[in-house]
Amino acid sequence: MTKKKKDSKVSLISTFNIKEFGIKKFNDNGIMKFIINILKRYNIVLCQEVHLTNEISKQLVDSLLKSSSVRYSYVLSQLTGTGSYKERYLYLYRSNKWKVLENYLIDSTKFCDKFFRVPYVARFQNLRKPHIRIILIGCHIHPDNAYEEIITLVNNVYVDIKAKLEKKDSSSVLIKLLYCLSSCISSNDNEPIIVMSDLNALGSYLNKRKQVELDKILKDNYLMWEIDYLSDITVGTKCNAYDRFVFEVKNKER
Repeated sequence: MTKKKKDSKVSLISTFNIKEFGIKKFNDNGIMKFIINILKRYNIVLCQEVHLTNEISKQLVDSLLKSSSVRYSYVLSQLTGTGSYKERYLYLYRSNKWKVLENYLIDSTKFCDKFFRVPYVARFQNLRKPHIRIILIGCHIHPDNAYEEIITLVNNVYVDIKAKLEKKDSSSVLIKLLYCLSSCISSNDNEPIIVMSDLNALGSYLNKRKQVELDKILKDNYLMWEIDYLSDITVGTKCNAYDRFVFEVKNKER
């Protein structure tokens, strides 16, 4: 593996399923050292399978502060999940570089309760360059319903959030002025929307036929996978690209 030079202008974003991340793991110093070493690599991290309270989450941030000179903050979702199993999402971010403009669990009833764990949305703004913003949609996809949930995520949730964003932009006086001065706004001026998390989009959860169908749906929406099917992002023995990113093709180089 080639070691890349660090670029202070680049913000690294990650998704991390910390399997059953509750008080037992939090109190295990060995495990926590390993987890913290991973978390502090990134500017923004979406953590899944979080079973921590808000108070314990603050202690997690304190642990990061002790091991790094960088300031961190977080937003934590309410519990989500049907039946007896519940979990939280946690966006951890470097508060000296980013701030959260809004965060919320989507209204599942709006999408006919298609999700076992509803998506958690966070909108970030860069502190040094306020015109740079990004919307992250995290959803821990249920393995038994992977295809249907991903389709709803792309065809409905993503489209709905994009429409809301365009509505906000169109109502902005500044944006209107920019439209008057230019026939179009370049891709560098838009606000990327990224779908990210443990999507369970491979292996026994998503067969070859459904992979092809899903790829076509992404293409029809001008979207792409950042991590392909052949990538290995698990710590197990099998090669499975469960944790994935989906975003617009025009934002590939951003």
